[in-house]
Amino acid sequence: MALAPFIWVQLFTVITATPILDTGITNNVKKASSWKEVDPPDSNHEPHRQQGDTVVSRVAYTAVSLVCISLLAGMAGFRLRRMNTNIFKRLGCCQYISFVLYVFVMAFVSSAAILVSGLGVSSSAHICSAAIQLCLTFYCGSKMLMYMFLIKRIHALRAPYRRRFQDWLWIVNASLVFLGFGTIAITGFLSPLSGISPEDGMCRIGLRHYVTIPLLSFDVFINIILTMVFLYLLGPVIRLNNFAIPNLHISRVATWLGTHCQNSQGHSIELRAANPHVAKRVEKLLLRTFAGSCLVLPPTVGNLTQLLVLRGRDLGFVCLLLCSCDVTWTVCVFHWLSVSSEPDPKTSLVSVPCSGFTRSKAVPQS
Repeated sequence: MALAPFIWVQLFTVITATPILDTGITNNVKKASSWKEVDPPDSNHEPHRQQGDTVVSRVAYTAVSLVCISLLAGMAGFRLRRMNTNIFKRLGCCQYISFVLYVFVMAFVSSAAILVSGLGVSSSAHICSAAIQLCLTFYCGSKMLMYMFLIKRIHALRAPYRRRFQDWLWIVNASLVFLGFGTIAITGFLSPLSGISPEDGMCRIGLRHYVTIPLLSFDVFINIILTMVFLYLLGPVIRLNNFAIPNLHISRVATWLGTHCQNSQGHSIELRAANPHVAKRVEKLLLRTFAGSCLVLPPTVGNLTQLLVLRGRDLGFVCLLLCSCDVTWTVCVFHWLSVSSEPDPKTSLVSVPCSGFTRSKAVPQS
């Protein structure tokens, strides 16, 4: 994420250095100004094949980017509408991550739209190279923000009233995310694949195998690890409070983990079912988190797999289009996970930040 300003500066440099009129267009204008130089078309002459970006590619990405920006703006506006004017003074870590992710992905879609629809991703080798750097920076950055939200939710469930740097599980998970995605992103920056194809004049971009394979493997690995940790911590809660749903396999897995992992009982927070709403919130949180992990993973696997199969021969606008759809879908799932119900004023429970749970107040003994 720290490389995003560098990418924008490089993009601005490319914009200012790119001439508005191409030499080919200038020559055509000069020829068109003198009607005597125009020869009648030859019927035996082969039809001219268009080089570079086509109208279809520009229109397709413009339409997709408008849909993505509309969805992102709508979700961000929905979050802002639910807040009052004084809530910004007491925003938690998860709320900050939410707004940063919205702005981050909107910046990516807007920047990619400038490259594809404005400048033309195939207009020069510099713009083509900026496309893969832009995609890699914002793609890894959005994934890091998404996983940091899940890590914060795990911390809120496991130790809500302890500082993050005092929780070893938070330190381990955060280190894995930052070091893993950071190392892979830096390696991808050092050796990207980009260039203008001499056959059709289209921008071809991609990543090398020693970048794509670790990125795909690490994304799947960290997703599975965080999901298992979440189920591991929810196991004792479901088992002790009888929140399990008999016909649901997720509840069976969480109950099995909580039963066979004795240490999770000591680290989980104590939840009291003061009213039926608490049980419903626990069930919804379990289902949403598990479903969210399953919904985020398939588009990511598909996107990275096509990069692996094409071996750096992916069309530039197609790669940016798929990355835009992928990160927008990630934000949609993230929005679905993070938006919680309004607190019930009738309950005497204290809200646990980011977890979606409530915790009973401690009554001092006389």
